[in-house]
Amino acid sequence: MSEVSRKSTVAILAIGTEITSGEVVNLNASTLAANLTELGFTCDQHVAVPDYQALMTKALSDLIATHDIVLVTGGLGPTTDDVTRNIVASVADQKLKWNEADWQRIVQRLQTVGAPIAESNRQQAFFPESAIIYPSRHGTASAFSIEIKNCLVMVLPGPPKEIEGLWIDHIQAILKARSPQDKDQTPDVWHCLGQSESRLGEIVEDALSNSGFITGYRSHAPYIHVKVWIPATRREDFEKNWRKKLEDAVQPWLVGRNDFDAAKELVQSVNDNTTLTIIDLATAGYAATRIFKAQDKGQSISVITTNEDKFSIGEVAPIAKITADSNTGDWTVSLQSSTKRHTHSEPSRYKGPVNTERLKAYVAEKSFIKLIGWLQN
Repeated sequence: MSEVSRKSTVAILAIGTEITSGEVVNLNASTLAANLTELGFTCDQHVAVPDYQALMTKALSDLIATHDIVLVTGGLGPTTDDVTRNIVASVADQKLKWNEADWQRIVQRLQTVGAPIAESNRQQAFFPESAIIYPSRHGTASAFSIEIKNCLVMVLPGPPKEIEGLWIDHIQAILKARSPQDKDQTPDVWHCLGQSESRLGEIVEDALSNSGFITGYRSHAPYIHVKVWIPATRREDFEKNWRKKLEDAVQPWLVGRNDFDAAKELVQSVNDNTTLTIIDLATAGYAATRIFKAQDKGQSISVITTNEDKFSIGEVAPIAKITADSNTGDWTVSLQSSTKRHTHSEPSRYKGPVNTERLKAYVAEKSFIKLIGWLQN
């Protein structure tokens, strides 16, 4: 079988003129692709077409011919340009069938939110004859799936919040049952700070050259998350031949693995019988927000966010202070306890007005990591 004609697992088809015109960014594709990859699938195409029936029909037919699974997003609303269900039924050579149970769900939802029930809403209760319906708790449009020419077509509404809810309620479990059996369900993750995603990608790809492992990267400022999918059958090979090579390559920027969270680690580092006060002169509330969300019991850490450096180290023990210069990118964190004084200063690559927000997040996370080390030792 040729490379062109072989099945290549999963594709995502986004329907909507608002996407192809640039009016709306297609966030659904990136989110779904990340979810699919974590389940072990290879998602090799993201296709977007406007609300033109001929283009929709061609795109769906082409993807069905070359993939095991196609996820379709958008075009399930109540307006005249929402014709995705009609296109799917046509490609499947089926008629649309009324579903009374879903109509009653739609009516109840509209009544709950105080919205009028329009005649046009009724089109949302029609589905291809053989479709399996996945009722939505998050909007008027339910998702549905249908098998067409040995391809599973899963059709989802367009709003990201509705897709997120349907993924959790239905889609994830369905696809997990179909995921490749020789791959882990979740990747190993390395959390890095202080290097760009593009450069880090080059470094990792070089370290794992010819390894055959699937890699991925996610930027979640200020972190770059490096992901490697390791099949259970190759775990021993990775641990013996590749882990050290990877971690040595990213060592200058590596701060944690897998479920690591700097704020949570810092909270856990503070003894139950003590408290830590952080004077934050650098992050404009970022540090306080992170610590607040990480503390699930009591208040072992207090963060004072201020623009005035009127606090002297030693007034409270232990007390930490974070400062930064947005013009140069230089930053400092210090910790004074009853017995010791620690200070750490270093430059960062986040300089000038354009990098102000990144500098705040970077300094907070790096300060948390320094404080963890000092408190644990």
